[in-house]
Order: sequence, then structure tokens, then C-alpha cells
Amino acid sequence: MSLIYLDNSATSYPKAPGVADAVRDNLLSCGTSGRASYDEALEGSRVLYECRRNLAKLFSLPDSSRIILNSGATESLNTIIKGFLKPGMKALTSMGEHNSVMRPLNTLMEKGVTVERFHCLNDGTADLDDYKSKLKSGPDLVILCHSSNVSGALFPVKEMIRDAHEAGALVCLDGAQSAGHKTINLIKLNADFYCFAGHKGLLGPAGTGGFYIKDGIEISSLLEGGTGSASEEEIQPRFLPDLYESGTRNIPGLAGLRASTDFLLTTGVDVIGKKEKDLALRLIEGLKMIEGITLIGPENPASRNSVVSFFHDRVDLSELAEGLDDAEIAQRMGLHCAPSAHKSLGTYDRGGTIRFSPGYFNSEEDIDSALKAVREIVNG
Repeated sequence: MSLIYLDNSATSYPKAPGVADAVRDNLLSCGTSGRASYDEALEGSRVLYECRRNLAKLFSLPDSSRIILNSGATESLNTIIKGFLKPGMKALTSMGEHNSVMRPLNTLMEKGVTVERFHCLNDGTADLDDYKSKLKSGPDLVILCHSSNVSGALFPVKEMIRDAHEAGALVCLDGAQSAGHKTINLIKLNADFYCFAGHKGLLGPAGTGGFYIKDGIEISSLLEGGTGSASEEEIQPRFLPDLYESGTRNIPGLAGLRASTDFLLTTGVDVIGKKEKDLALRLIEGLKMIEGITLIGPENPASRNSVVSFFHDRVDLSELAEGLDDAEIAQRMGLHCAPSAHKSLGTYDRGGTIRFSPGYFNSEEDIDSALKAVREIVNG
């Protein structure tokens, strides 16, 4: 029996066609940092330029230099949160955030930053009344998950960004679970920052990703060092992307991300997102037919992504997960690095949920096999 992979919210598998070959070819062809004049170094520069260009196209951005490439969403969130917030400033975020948001914020709380949180409803969606009320306290930065890795809930971020701007705050969107899954126009959304992971919906390698920073905004750099530019100076360059890209970039990984974004642009994010959503809805309808299953997340398909979380009222999570492992069904059990999200959903005390997250390369047969395995486990 071959593995049925339904853990794409953690990392995508398989990767897009051409990704493995691109990484391998770069490693075997003297992949370099892209900071010299010989042919192989120029290819490294080309990888960076074309990867950045593809991402700008995916996010409908006219200026690709405002895409910063790094190791992924966690580094990006840390760069923005720690680079913007100073002692005496205030941040506002939700009760549904990932630890990649909450841990840097908690670190800054020890240094004099105030953090306030607005509630989520019991389906994981934002409590907009509480959000608007908390905006009145005057936060400097609002951090929002675009799409939940626990409940599958989509926040109405365009309206939330507008409200935050009217209150005088900048907005950072955590797009780890949205990039590659849905069409994103960052100009229309008017986000000030947008963080993304290369290895999830963008179907690229681990250790890749980055963030967008709106024109006219500058934050402190998290790291300083060699950039291959302005080398006569011992101070960090102030121009983009070099201000936030110190040290050697992961050129082999970014060669893979260039290949995956080529695939996304050719196939169409709308096409990919529709298939993923259809598979998720098939899962949801099947799970509804199993006695004792409680589904987590919004009822309205338009308000959710392709994440499907659930628990059973009699069968322990660990027993469910072990049975699914035995059936070669890959899933994620637990708190999903988002304990406060589970507290909002009422699933924290039971240890979280089982999470299925189908991807573009799954089939309806995969979904039916997963449902069959769940039925057999709960029926003992």
C-alpha cells in the first residue's frame, strides 16, 4: 500500500513537477551565491531574479524588488514583528494565530511592547465586533492570519485591513496557508506586509519563502552582513531587497521555488484552489456521515480553505491517528502549533484535532480511502 498524503497544510507533497530536477541541477552545476561575473554565478543571480519575478506575478505586484527572499514565513514574521515593534508600541492580533506570530510577540512583551488579542468565533472565524472594538485602543501593528491552519477559516482581510488603516495601524498578513491556494492581489488587499512559505501552497522546497513590504515602509533588519552590493561600505545597504537579504541565499531551494512558481503560473492558482476545495468538501460531506464525528470550522465553503479538522466523541485522537498511520493515511494530530486557536474552538483540552489537508495532487480516490479508514477505526 502506498502512502496517501493528506498533510499539505504542514508541507506540500509531492512537489510541483520540475522542482526536484531544478534543485538537483543547481547543486550539480556549481550552484553559487550569484555574486560574481562567471557564468555559473550569473545563473545564481538569474535564479533570484526569476523567482522574485514569478512571485511578484503571483501576488499582482508591479515591483519585484519589494519581495524579500528568505527561509520562509517564520523568519519573515520575526523580521517584521521585531523590526517594526519597539518598546512602548502596541500590537493587535487574533486568538487564532500560529506560534510563529505569538512567540515573537511574547518575546517583545518582555521588552515593553503591549499585545492585545481579539476573539475568534467558535468556528474559527474572526469576531469582527471585538476586532473593531480593539482597534479603538490604537495599535501600531495588526497581525492577521489570512487563512487558518487549524479550522480552515478565512478572515475577511480586505475589510479588516481597511478598518486597521482607518485606525492608524499597519497590517501584516500571515499568508503561510493562503499563498498558492487562492488568487492574491496584494495591491487590492492593500496589505503593508505579506509573509509566505515556499514549501506549502507554493509547492516548492522547504527553507524557502519570504515577505512583501509595501513601498514607503522601512523596518529594522533582523540580520546584517554580506549582500554582494555596496561592499565598500560597512553599514547595511538601505535599498531593497538587499536591506533584508544578508548572507548567501538558498539558491538550490530557490531554483526549486522558481520551478514551482512556473507551474503555478502555468496551471493557474484558481484551478489549483478549486480542486483542493472540492476535495475538502468531499471529505467534509463524508465525515458528516460518520456517527460521533465533530467537524471544526466554518459551514460556509466560501469562508474556508481546504483544511479539514475533526475529532470523535468516543475514539481518542491518538487512537485515530495510529489507525490512520496503519492505513498509510498521512494526517496531523494535535494542536498544530496554535494552542490559542484550539482554545477558541474548544478543542484544546482534548489535545486538539485530527487534521486532513488535501492538495492539488490528491484524487477523489484518496479522499474515499481516508474516509473508509476513519469509518473502520471508529467502528472498531
